[in-house]
Amino acid sequence: MISLTKNNSDWTTWTVNYNGNYYAINNPEHSSKYDNETFFFPEGDTPTITISDIGQLNFSSLPKELILRLNNRDDSLGKHVDELWIDCRHDKVRLKYIWTIKTAEWNTHINPLFLRTEIANQLKQINETSKRYISIEESTDSIEFIDLLFDVTADYKENIGKTINTIKDDLNSATETANTNASLGGFANKITANFTFDESVQVACTRYLQYFIEFLNDLGIPSNSHITNKGDDTLFCIEPTDKQSSLRAIADALALYLNLPETNISQHITDNIDPLTELRIEKLNSEISKLKSDINLNQAIIKLQQHQLDTQNTPSITSSTNHKGTTPLDGLRTVVIDNNTESSQEFFQGVIKLGSFKKAGIEFNWNALVKLVTNRYK
Repeated sequence: MISLTKNNSDWTTWTVNYNGNYYAINNPEHSSKYDNETFFFPEGDTPTITISDIGQLNFSSLPKELILRLNNRDDSLGKHVDELWIDCRHDKVRLKYIWTIKTAEWNTHINPLFLRTEIANQLKQINETSKRYISIEESTDSIEFIDLLFDVTADYKENIGKTINTIKDDLNSATETANTNASLGGFANKITANFTFDESVQVACTRYLQYFIEFLNDLGIPSNSHITNKGDDTLFCIEPTDKQSSLRAIADALALYLNLPETNISQHITDNIDPLTELRIEKLNSEISKLKSDINLNQAIIKLQQHQLDTQNTPSITSSTNHKGTTPLDGLRTVVIDNNTESSQEFFQGVIKLGSFKKAGIEFNWNALVKLVTNRYK
């Protein structure tokens, strides 16, 4: 709880009540004057306000005379956030973020200037939908600090904790994408797909992704790939060696390829296809069979291990597989196509209206795959 006690118009007598403690407005250890009606609080290290202290409140509960500074304890405001000021003097609440990298403490190979620019670009892209960010500014660099300043608006009726957590998710997502971009040397002229797999199927799904490059080569699209596994996350990068190749065509082929394990493609193949096309389809079927076999085997092993735990009266290990993919299709999270980020659903829209098989509300036509393969060999 935070409130302002104003006994009279003399601001020097005002006090802030925060968590049962009182702080004099005219004490420079606790606050500083913006004008005769507005003050920065807290100004020093005492007291410290965190999102856990006021997150349950709405913005309308905050005194408009105070521009409040929140502490980023445990990255609760987002990675690299140095300060967040909440300003309630306007028609809408303004959340003023100061994102900072201290160069003396920076120990990764990624250029922090490049990282900041990439994060700014990602936030601008997010803002195309959210329309919350009213300014995103890369400040003049000093030797010691690399800053990114951005202001976000909110309605007074909004919950403080929910709003700030949404912005934190935006910032962390932008940071993750920017780090990936930096490590890959950028997203231009390539496709980068981000997957999250359950540990039990990650190896099998990764092997299936690796075969996609051979599939592209069979289609006459020579490409290189790079796969990185970090925890449950798998990053799959595809870059055609022929720069004239269409990234959109490769993306559509990938969308179909990820869906192949969900159906029997043999039933959609007609008798009049040429032998070479049929051979390549059978190669695909072989890879699909390997994937399904490995997944089924791993699931059987997990069931056996769980059964052994149950018979020994050992507590079950809580599984979080609902949040992780167990097939290449449901493991996909985002795809970046030549710097344009798409969610998994947006990505599959490229091959929508395609036939008789439905997955997650999206309809696919496996004859389109045969047509794609056949046309490539003509």
